Parts: sequence; C-alpha cells; structure tokens
Amino acid sequence: MKTIALSVDYRWIDQAETTLKSIYAHNKNVKTYIINHDIPHEWFVNINRYLGVQDSQIIDRKIDEERFKDMPMPEARISPMVYGKFLIPELIPEDQVLYLDSDVIVDKNLDQLFATKINDRPLYTVVDYFNPSQFNSGVLLINNLFWRNNNIGNQLLKLGHDYNLNNTQVIMNEGFAQNYGKLDPCFNFQIGYERKSYWNDKSSFYAFFDKVTDPAIIHYTEKDKPFNIEKTVELREKWWYYHNLEWSTIIADKIEVNKQNGFAAEAFLFTNVAETQNLEALIEKLPNVHFNIAAYTPVNFLLSHLSQYDNVTAYPSVTARKLVELINTCDVYLDINFGEKEKYIIDRVMKREIPIFAFEASKSAQLNYNNYHLFENSQIDEMVKTILSSISKQNTYPVPRLFNIHVRSVDESLNRILRERKSIIRLGDGEFTLINGQDIDYQPYNQKLAQQLKQILFNGSDVYP
Repeated sequence: MKTIALSVDYRWIDQAETTLKSIYAHNKNVKTYIINHDIPHEWFVNINRYLGVQDSQIIDRKIDEERFKDMPMPEARISPMVYGKFLIPELIPEDQVLYLDSDVIVDKNLDQLFATKINDRPLYTVVDYFNPSQFNSGVLLINNLFWRNNNIGNQLLKLGHDYNLNNTQVIMNEGFAQNYGKLDPCFNFQIGYERKSYWNDKSSFYAFFDKVTDPAIIHYTEKDKPFNIEKTVELREKWWYYHNLEWSTIIADKIEVNKQNGFAAEAFLFTNVAETQNLEALIEKLPNVHFNIAAYTPVNFLLSHLSQYDNVTAYPSVTARKLVELINTCDVYLDINFGEKEKYIIDRVMKREIPIFAFEASKSAQLNYNNYHLFENSQIDEMVKTILSSISKQNTYPVPRLFNIHVRSVDESLNRILRERKSIIRLGDGEFTLINGQDIDYQPYNQKLAQQLKQILFNGSDVYP
C-alpha cells in the first residue's frame, strides 16, 4: 500500500479534500494520513465509506497544536500546521511517505514515483523553479526510516526555533543542505511564480516550467491560488475540476479527464481602464460565447464583478504568456474599452485577421482594417447578431510567427559570445514599450530608435546570440 501524508487545519479542509480527490481519481490502494488538530472525525468517516471500495483509506492523526507554540509563526495566510510535516516520523509507521502540501493536485498515477529507490538519501524532491539553489518543500518523498532513526523531525523544529525561521522550506534547505535526491520536475510542477519571474527576470523559472509538458503533480505556489476570486493562475480550471468531482464518481471510475468548456467561441477584450461600453449587455446576450477580459493591472469592481457570469474569465495583472495565448486563441476581439488602446494587441489581432467589433463612442481612432465592424452606441442587438453570424462560419484564423528567435541557455549564450566574440544586447520591458510606440521614464518615444530596436529583435538568433 502506498502512503501519503498531508498536514492541515480545518480552515484548509476544502483544499485538502480537493487534493485527496485528485489522488484517488488516479490511484488505488493508497493510505493517506491527515495530520491535524481540529478536523472533526466525521469528515474522515464519510470519505472512508467511499474509499473502502478501492482498498484505500484516510487516517486521522491528531496532534496538540501546543507543539508549535514556541515556533516562529508563518505569514497569516499559512497555517502553523505546516510544521506538522516534521512530525511524520513519530506519527506514521511506514518507512516511505509521500508528503504533499494542500495546494497540490495529483493529475496522474503515482506508481512510478513510489518505485523510486530512496535508501541512499533522507528525501527525494524537486528543485524550486524560482530559486533553483533550493528544493521545493511542497512535495517530498521521505525516507521515513532514516528520519525516525535520526530524530530528523525534532532537529528541524529546533533549527527553526533557534534561528527564528518561519518558513519550513528554508528550514529544510538549511537542515539538509544538498543531502537530497532529485525527482523529475513533473512530480512538482510549480505554478504561481510566472508574474514574479517575469518582473524579476528569472529565466531559471521558465527553464523548468517549459521542460514539463505532462505534469503528474501540480503545485500552486505563492499567493496566486486557483481558489482565489481573481483568475490569474495557470491551470486554475484543473483544480476546480477535481474540487467539483463527487466521491461517488471517483469510486465508480467514471471520471471524464478532458472536459470541454462547451462554448461556441472565445471573445477577447484587453483594457487599461475599468470603463467599457455595453460589455455586460453583450455577456448576457451571448451566453454561448466565452468572454476573456485582461489587463496589465489589478481590476476594480466594475470589471471583477463580471466573473459572476459563467461565460466570463477575468485576467487581472495578466502575464505575457497568458496574453499571447488569449490573442492566439480568440475568435472575436472587442474594441469596446475606453481610454488608451493597446496598439501591440490590436496589431496582433489584425495579423490573425480576427473580426473586431466596436461601438462608436469607444472605437479605436484611425484604424484601417477590413474586418472592423462598427456600430452605433445603442446597436447592441445588431452587434450580437453580427458576432453570432461571424462565429457560425467556423473560420480558422492564422497564428502568425512573429519572431524567428532561438532561445539559448545562459551557458550556451556565454560560450558563443566568447567563442565568436559577439556583443550582447538585452531587450527588456522598456525597449518593448518603445517599440510599441510609447514613452518610458528615461526615454521619450523616438520613431527611428524604435525602428532600430525592432530590426535588432526581428533579426533573430542567427545574427544575435
């Protein structure tokens, strides 16, 4: 029997049950210990009524929360029960234990992971995508025999107490240093660092993120969780799929892994301000169209409340990758936001030959585009009819290749620079802003400069490393 452990309190019970559903949707003959201090036992009894059918169970392991009273408290959003993982050797008798944080879902069978030989190390884990000099403590394959024989749990608690460390990942990395085995990154696919990596120029994150194409365990790191009201994290729909699964469906082996959203088309709107024209009316009149609303910044209630509709997804503080995906997958673009228009996005939409719909008061100025459909401010029904006519044609719109750039690793780039005596140019947010026709703090827009930067960018890696 495979052994798994979670450590949670009652306020995280919804997330913990989602993790459990994902585990048992793909794995049988599994025993999961829930380390806790306040979860009613009736919850365990109810779930075990289902799990008995597949020779599995969850086990209630109560601890005294006073064990952690002298420990440095983590930030408010994190439960002190994170320290519960350190008590695994004294609470769980099995010699091999897979520990999972409760912001994790399992999306595959884990037989391959449990077949890992761990006798040579105290634990096996995955490097932290954002800080690759550390391992990430959200998924740990623990050599529990070693931990028990060497009093590892109490040593880690003492280390955190003595050095006032309130982050269990920091404590474990300090305690184990490099004495751990490395798992394939697919066993801890870390989502949530995307925006932080983008603004901190952390290419190391994407080196791991892009490598994993079929994750077995998905870990929603940082504050950007799928159960937050704002829809900013990748694979959010995956978490909600497991959350909404019924235990009876899991036990009956009638799980539909690839559920489609059922919408006839994808509409996209990007805005720099909260004010839009007739957007909510369009949403209500087009229930079979999925409306994707994105902004570079957080959004206020004028836009955020629209997520109450089943056919709306809002992307505040949208990441660059998600923005490109939204542009490349939309069937309709709505040019109905007031304020400054985002020229790059509209240009990209036009390159795809997507129909653009606008009202007179909020239209783009001087836009020369054959597939631009302009309506009077009151012609909401007319716009709806034209959108429906457009999507009924089931057109396939092209996704143009805008760049011919080969991305090399840091080592490859440095070797080429030294070998071929190349120069190196870094294009960041400021340069891209200039290319898109806008001023930046230290450089007003200059058409000649913008054109030169664009030429350098479009030359690709055959000329520039």
